Amino acid sequence: MKSRIADAGHDVPELRAQARRAVEKLGEPIHVSVCAHRFSMLPHPRSLEHWLRRFESDEIIYDPTLVVSRGRSLLLTTKSCWSAFGDAICGLFFDPDRRTLFVLKRGRAAAAMAVDLQVRAVLE
Repeated sequence: MKSRIADAGHDVPELRAQARRAVEKLGEPIHVSVCAHRFSMLPHPRSLEHWLRRFESDEIIYDPTLVVSRGRSLLLTTKSCWSAFGDAICGLFFDPDRRTLFVLKRGRAAAAMAVDLQVRAVLE
């Protein structure tokens, strides 16, 4: 008897076969991949970039909670901050429970106040 790989109640080989049959019906040369991720590997990544690498593809077709789309938007926002402020900031951190982006600024209080206003403008 052949063992089947199942992930959280989903038969991954069967999902792959369904995707392959759907592509064959279309008759279009497209690549579809079905990936299973262990839940324990997703909640505590080293970084947002590291977490999003697990979902790299040209297009995400099914993302009902928009977690990948929102993650990509957050990553673009952080890259914009790094680009705009360079050495004026020394860290960007996201707290998903509070849905808050923390910008750790560098320097003295007077210069930091100017950065506050600039950060708000970039984020808006």
